[in-house]
Amino acid sequence: MSVDGVSWDMELIRVLFPQTEADNILAVPIHGPDNEDQLVWHCDARGQFTVRSACRLAMEIDSESAEASGDPPNWAFIWKSRTPSKVQLFAWRLCHNALPTTRGLLRRAVHVIGGCPFCHEEMETIEHTFLRCSYSRQMWAIALLPWVVVSLSRREGGLVEVCM
Repeated sequence: MSVDGVSWDMELIRVLFPQTEADNILAVPIHGPDNEDQLVWHCDARGQFTVRSACRLAMEIDSESAEASGDPPNWAFIWKSRTPSKVQLFAWRLCHNALPTTRGLLRRAVHVIGGCPFCHEEMETIEHTFLRCSYSRQMWAIALLPWVVVSLSRREGGLVEVCM
C-alpha cells in the first residue's frame, strides 16, 4: 500500500511479485480510511452467519466427502426431521464423532485432564457418554427408553458406526 493508505504502491508490488500475482493484487480495490473492515460470512447471501447457513455448509461438505468416498449420503433422516436446527446439528456431530469429548480433544492434541465428568470411571468417549456411563443409563431409564442402550450397545462397532 502507498504511504497515503488509499492506493497500492504499484512499483513496489511489481518488484516484489511475479506479474500475474501483482496484477491480482492490484485488481483488489482499496477502500479509503473512512471505511472500516467488517466480517462477512460468504455462505449467506446477506453475509451474516446463521445456524441454518452453517448447517447447509455442513451438509454440502458431508455430501461432497460422501461422494468422494463412494458412500451415498444418508443424513437426510437428520436434516429432514422436524426438530430444531440445533438438535439436528448435534445429531449430525454425534454421528460424525465430532463432539468435544475428552478422547476427541486428545486426538486433536488439545491438552485435557480427566475422564468422564459424570462417573469418573472411564475415558469420556461418545459411546461411553451416551451408552455405557452409569449416569446415561439412568437417564435412558428415566426417559423410559432403556431399550435404546441395550439395542445400540449390542451392535458391532459402537454408536458412531450405528449412524453410518
